Amino acid sequence: MQEILRTHPLVDGAGGRVHAFHLGDVRSGNYGTFVESSTVRPDVLTTRDEALLKRYVHTSEYLIVACRYGARRDFDAALDIFSCGWSAFRASPYPKIFLHLADRYTDSRHDWNPHLTAHEGWHRMLRTYRIRVKPRVVIDTVTTLHDRFAYAGLETSAAVVLTPEFPVELGADTAPDLDRFEVALYGSPLSLEGMTVYEIMPQPLTDTLRVLGEVFTQRQPDGEIPFLSAAELSQRTNRTPAAIAQTVRRFRHACQKIFREAADHELIQDAVIQGRPGYRINPGKVQRFRDYSSVS
Repeated sequence: MQEILRTHPLVDGAGGRVHAFHLGDVRSGNYGTFVESSTVRPDVLTTRDEALLKRYVHTSEYLIVACRYGARRDFDAALDIFSCGWSAFRASPYPKIFLHLADRYTDSRHDWNPHLTAHEGWHRMLRTYRIRVKPRVVIDTVTTLHDRFAYAGLETSAAVVLTPEFPVELGADTAPDLDRFEVALYGSPLSLEGMTVYEIMPQPLTDTLRVLGEVFTQRQPDGEIPFLSAAELSQRTNRTPAAIAQTVRRFRHACQKIFREAADHELIQDAVIQGRPGYRINPGKVQRFRDYSSVS
């Protein structure tokens, strides 16, 4: 890399100049690549090209160390550099590729999730401010994120974590959509408004939420979210109606428990799942439902 930078003058990328590299899930013949050269033997590199080249090399360096020693921290760093600023990362083939590498080279010594990037952690932290998480939770989250960004060499992000732009004034009584939550399935973990409800979801709950989440995200043209009858949900999850009722009851209790322990926010019983005799994701309380479990 240093030889390339030494022999190719850096220029400003403005003025319609063609970049030497592109970022993303680039198709090249029968394979996909992260960074691909779009010109043959360029005479100069733009400052954007320099940043992309360094990013590619640093990702590779962390991956080599991670695969050699099976170190989760280095897998995290490679993932964070690789996915930083790439909005389509989760929809690309790379989460599966990263997971395959981690499974292969860590010998299953730890549970590693390619969807829980540092920037996803940042997003979740900002969501938790809306429910007024308790100081100890904020301190733990900020410390962990700062350490992760700093280890990956993402110093600007690490600094911002310590002086974040709060989306809600913590002293305010109300805020837009304060009572509407984000539900996210990251494979085994389940997050509600940035709070981890389960590190490993029970399989009946995973099945139930995936079915209800699909109905929620594919709502009808008029915006209505239909209730699924207990019989229909039973058929689609291969669970008995009694088992589904018990799963929903335990899920509601777990959500209320984590909110009582970690936040100053009273969560109503059916904030996420409305139910009995039918079931649906509550459209009045859930703003967004994200399911990455099918990508793992």
